[in-house]
Amino acid sequence: MIRSFPFIVLPALFILASGAAHAGPNDVGAVISSERQYTLQEVEAKKKLATFGLCDQPQNADALPTQPVAVQEDSCDYYQHYEATSAGPSNGGSCGGFVVAFGPLGDLKLNWKRYTLKATWGDQQLTQAQCSKARLSAVAWGERCTNADCTTFAWEKIGVPLSKKGTWGANSNRCHLEHQFINIQNHYRTLKVDVIASLQEGSQAVRKRARGDIRAERGNGKCINATQQPREAPAQAASTATGTYTPQTRP
Repeated sequence: MIRSFPFIVLPALFILASGAAHAGPNDVGAVISSERQYTLQEVEAKKKLATFGLCDQPQNADALPTQPVAVQEDSCDYYQHYEATSAGPSNGGSCGGFVVAFGPLGDLKLNWKRYTLKATWGDQQLTQAQCSKARLSAVAWGERCTNADCTTFAWEKIGVPLSKKGTWGANSNRCHLEHQFINIQNHYRTLKVDVIASLQEGSQAVRKRARGDIRAERGNGKCINATQQPREAPAQAASTATGTYTPQTRP
C-alpha cells in the first residue's frame, strides 16, 4: 500500500533552518528553529540582546541643563540646543549608558514640534584600524504631552533602539559613527537620549565616552521649507529612526 505524507512540513522546516542560518546574534526578530516554549529568563535575555544592552524604560539623566537654554536663530529656524559628553566611560547600571536630557529646567519649548536627538562617539578620535571595532548603541525617549496644556504626559520611545559599528570614510578620512532620532509629530515636555559607546579591545568590548545632542526647533517664517523637515546629517554619517513607540507602562 502506498502511503502519503504531508508535504507542508518540509517547507516549514526549510524556512526555520534558513532563517536561523542567516540571522546574526544582534538581529532583532532572528528566527529560532525550535518548537519549545522559552522560559521567562530566556525571554528577558533575548530582549536585552535585541536592544543592545539599552534599557526598556527611560533612565535618570547624567547630564541636563539646570537653567533655561536660550532660543537662538539661524537663517530658517528658531532653535534650542543642548549637548553633553560623558566625563568617563558610558556605563549605565544593569543596562543603558550615558543619558542626556533636556526638559523643564532647560525651558524646553512645549509648543514646538520638531526635535532631533543625536548620539555620537565622545572619546578620542578613532583611527582607521579602530573604526570597525567601535560600536555605538542608542535609544531616544520623549515625555509626550497628552493634552493641550501639557499638564499630563507619558513616556514613549522616539523611533527604535539603534546600534552599529563605525564605517571609515575614504573621502573624509575619519570614522563615521552616529545615530539620530527625529520626531515632527508630537509635543514633548522632556527629551532623553541614552548612549553606549564601546571599543573592542581583544576579547572584550570596553566602554568609552559618549556624547548626546538634543535640538528643538521651529521655523522662523523666512524659508519656504522651514516648517517641513528638520535638518538631517549626511546619510553616511548617521542611522536614523523616526516615529514613536509607546511602552506599556510608564516608569
